[in-house]
Amino acid sequence: MSLTKGFLRPKTAINRNRVITGIILGTAFSFGLNGLFYYLRESLRLLTSEYGERLLIILTPQENFYYNLFYGAIASIIGFYVFIKFVFENSIARRNPKLKLRQRHILNEQCFFSWLFLFAFGKTVSIIGLWYLTISTQFDISYLKEFWILFVLIPLVLFLNIWSSILRLTGKRGYKYMLYSFLYISVLSLLYGKMNLNDYQQMDDNIKKKSVVLSYCINEPQSQSHNRIYRISLATDLYIINDSTIFWKDALTGIRLDEISDYVNSEKKGLYERERDELLVNLHIDKNVKLSFVNKIKLELRKSKIDKILYSTGLKNSIYPSYYSPYKNWGIGQNLYPHYDQILIDFLDSAEQIDFSKYTIRLPKSPMYRINSLGEYNRIEIRISEVEALLNKQKTSKDRLKLFVSKFIGKYSPNFVIIYTPSSDITYGRYIEYLDLLHTEIDKLRNDLSLEIFGIPFENGGWNPEFDSIRSRYPKNILEWTNEEKRLLELINKSR
Repeated sequence: MSLTKGFLRPKTAINRNRVITGIILGTAFSFGLNGLFYYLRESLRLLTSEYGERLLIILTPQENFYYNLFYGAIASIIGFYVFIKFVFENSIARRNPKLKLRQRHILNEQCFFSWLFLFAFGKTVSIIGLWYLTISTQFDISYLKEFWILFVLIPLVLFLNIWSSILRLTGKRGYKYMLYSFLYISVLSLLYGKMNLNDYQQMDDNIKKKSVVLSYCINEPQSQSHNRIYRISLATDLYIINDSTIFWKDALTGIRLDEISDYVNSEKKGLYERERDELLVNLHIDKNVKLSFVNKIKLELRKSKIDKILYSTGLKNSIYPSYYSPYKNWGIGQNLYPHYDQILIDFLDSAEQIDFSKYTIRLPKSPMYRINSLGEYNRIEIRISEVEALLNKQKTSKDRLKLFVSKFIGKYSPNFVIIYTPSSDITYGRYIEYLDLLHTEIDKLRNDLSLEIFGIPFENGGWNPEFDSIRSRYPKNILEWTNEEKRLLELINKSR
């Protein structure tokens, strides 16, 4: 009999009777570990709807599969290590102390590495999960798109590290088993990738039913100018999806137009009496809603004695969508002035029956309308239709309008008024487009003056009382006629 190379080396004696038991044990361990990964991931994901700025992380079926596949691969490889540890510890001859010592050294080394990996992996994933519970970062980073290579390398390195030690025990014969184990782990990982331990889509749907933003694709307009709500406790949300669908706070509370006053009054009852007049309504409106319907909403709010509203808008030229949760309390503010007065309405109803060929109307000064007081100010009028913009009845472009408004305010401020008259048949998005233009030009003048006086932009310190002088120098005197004032103007024109 010829001698073969390495005949003096101790051979690894694997007990085949324990291999099947090891496979069952390793597979069961991987299934349990995969379940732990799955439920921890789902728990953190679902909690973002309550804590992560209340914006649920929604996974597409493809994204869900890739994440399942990744965690399944990690669990399968750790399960394979359990299989190796069980088989080798119970298969090597006890009478060979040298081989047993080497086997124990290699298995202890792998045990340390596996637990160290699980510790680092768990800590990293937990920190990322807690990060999502603090702020919604799914719009800032996409792990699958930007770091897809890590989802491949991490399981591969973990697998090869285990085999680099095993090959020291098995020699070249181990490469065949390495291929078998790779195929088994791949199949098991694919199985875990397609396996969902709960109906995650149904759970998402249950959360969506409560959220207007998640249930309906509200495409809010974007703006460059922004005000921020600083007292969230004194603000309530009103969602306008289309010309007939309104929600109060959430998707479970659909209301009619004539019910707005009831809900506003109910909201005020929950506040201290001294704070009731400070209630602000945050309007989330799809940009395709007709302005005529928005005006009806504003009329109902005026009837409810709401003084302030905020048009919630996304940030122009931002990577974030308009429904990004931090934008919820950002937008363009507006005062609903003057208050609604039924006495004035009754007067208008009577005055509109007058024969103006015999009579004229002379209006006394009143806080219920602002027509007479305009004579004290330098003013321009901007009319907006769906196809054109008019500046003092002359057609103009947006760039020319910006330049004129900036020069006009710079020359006459604070003794100026811009009369903004949008046509009621335009969309809400077009209305915000030109309203934002006017606010932005005033913001620029404020920033320039703030840099000159304080050395910082106005937007960085506008909350400070020291900046009140800048507000007084460049007030946002943008006037929109109420329905009553429009009727008064018509009566005056008829009278003349």
